[in-house]
Amino acid sequence: MGSPAVLREQLQRLLTVSQQPNITLQVLPFEIGAYPGYEGSFSVIRFPDDRDPTVVYAETPAGEVWLEQPDQVKSLIQRFEHLRAAARSPQETSTMLERAVRELA
Repeated sequence: MGSPAVLREQLQRLLTVSQQPNITLQVLPFEIGAYPGYEGSFSVIRFPDDRDPTVVYAETPAGEVWLEQPDQVKSLIQRFEHLRAAARSPQETSTMLERAVRELA
């Protein structure tokens, strides 16, 4: 939502944060159609200590959900890996965003 100037600022911000070493930004192309994860966003949370289990945080229309059951976590990690494989590479994503920023200037 907003003007081309607002969109340009948002895209520029994405490019800026994508330069951080702990962030990987990848864009799913429209042509892939429906994709795993379309139902809502989720975050896979891993901890430095291997003794701490990996958990998943999901946002739903009914509120937030924390998933800790190994089979649920595994399923969403697989979904995440499918999303990564279908998405443009980080370099392709940066190139696409840079082009969009230039076109909005």
